[in-house]
Amino acid sequence: MFAVSSVSGGVAAVAAYYGGLPAIPPGITAAYFGLMAARISANNAYNTGVYVGITWAFVFDIEPQ
Repeated sequence: MFAVSSVSGGVAAVAAYYGGLPAIPPGITAAYFGLMAARISANNAYNTGVYVGITWAFVFDIEPQ
């Protein structure tokens, strides 16, 4: 949680200084990895681990073990 909020703060600082265009790629990256972290936490309910499959197009599939 703290890493995502610090990245969001950095994105906001870049957007405020340089404008919105340079802040788009890190914002998309933060959203992608934030979603992945939430899915991993949801699928690891019993602390048994998860299997994460990621394709070349960054489409991920998370399954509990």
